[in-house]
Amino acid sequence: MNGYVLRITYNADEDRYHISADKDNAGAAFDYLSVTKEYGWEYPDQDTVKRMFNGAFGTQGEDFYEKPLAFFEQLLQERFGMSMEELYALPIR
Repeated sequence: MNGYVLRITYNADEDRYHISADKDNAGAAFDYLSVTKEYGWEYPDQDTVKRMFNGAFGTQGEDFYEKPLAFFEQLLQERFGMSMEELYALPIR
């Protein structure tokens, strides 16, 4: 995404997404708790997270927070015809 590597992982036990972006040997990340719809737990700090994710998504301020999961949801719909919830509900083989 605009030269950034975007990675989204999901911890089902905590219902928590960990969203990270990397570029030019630098990285930033934050978490999203879907039960409470809270964003936060920025790494390494909030300013770096804002700078890197705004660079990746072409946003300003804190507008970036919802973009990664919206992008992921759209990608899943386009490629597999299902939502994140439907994907995670599939049986493990």
